[in-house]
Amino acid sequence: MTRAVKVRVAVAVNGAGCWYAIGWSGETDDDEIIKVVTGNVGYDPLVSVSIVTADLPIPEPAEVEAAVEGP
Repeated sequence: MTRAVKVRVAVAVNGAGCWYAIGWSGETDDDEIIKVVTGNVGYDPLVSVSIVTADLPIPEPAEVEAAVEGP
């Protein structure tokens, strides 16, 4: 079974179509993350912020079976 982590990323888009996204592990305060992302996209009365949530796989080391054969 693949291990996964739930991520939350705030994405702000302004009236010109410029966007900025931010998120970090452990952040659960929507108001705080919205303030940070809105401040980075620049002042625009048409800024829209969406919170995107996704389950992403946690990378795991690969195991390889091998055998060494001599002459």
